[in-house]
Amino acid sequence: MNTDVAHRIAQLGSRLGLGVVAVVGAGLFLSARYPTSAGLAALLWDAVDADPAARADLAAELGKADMPTKLLDVALCSDLLT
Repeated sequence: MNTDVAHRIAQLGSRLGLGVVAVVGAGLFLSARYPTSAGLAALLWDAVDADPAARADLAAELGKADMPTKLLDVALCSDLLT
């Protein structure tokens, strides 16, 4: 990561004080002028899996055992369909 990006992320963290970074989009579909969601789920799974403590908290909030985020997502979707 270049130092300018690292510096901007540090500034954002100190201004917001939330201690989190949100992944908002996975790219831009220029001809339609809106963000595409292709690949967004995988980016979110990777982001949550990068912090095992946060993932465990998320699993507990969902009433599930701690597991990789992709499996939490599948389990939650399965629960919604039944």
